[in-house]
Amino acid sequence: DCSGYLGWVLQQVLGPGNFVSPATGMARRLAERWRLGDWSLPEGEKKCFRPGDIVSIRGHVWLCLGGCEDGSQVILHSTPSPSRTGCPGGGVQLSGLGDGPECQGFALARRYMETWYPEWSRRYRAVRKPFGAYTDWSGGEDCGRFRWDLDGPGLTDPERIRDLGAEEILQTLYPT
Repeated sequence: DCSGYLGWVLQQVLGPGNFVSPATGMARRLAERWRLGDWSLPEGEKKCFRPGDIVSIRGHVWLCLGGCEDGSQVILHSTPSPSRTGCPGGGVQLSGLGDGPECQGFALARRYMETWYPEWSRRYRAVRKPFGAYTDWSGGEDCGRFRWDLDGPGLTDPERIRDLGAEEILQTLYPT
């Protein structure tokens, strides 16, 4: 599930520690319990995410991979998806977060999933979610955004990935 996936990612990056927690408050706990960055409720900033931001909403948590010129985002998460082949389930995937069905974030997520994960793409369609669905802060006081403190303990960014767009980050992760 989403919190198990992100907990595993954090353990791979940061080393030993139990980072898995309920999705709804995961972003807040990273800031308050682990002191790895800041947690906020970004009022009026629904489209203002940076690479590496972790966002908790009611029942879900996702990681921002990067933004696109049209304001859409590419995100990483684990979520159930309708199957094209009768294989129920879902799982870890790149998805687009944007208000239009042709947003750049969705196009990038679809292209990279089809290219690098063709078997997955045969089973499950690429996913695009509108901002409102994945930035709904009404799920309680633990919903919000975690942003890494790159000058503190935990994570650094010597390659300045934080300053790259989604397509540049995907090209770095998946060189051709």
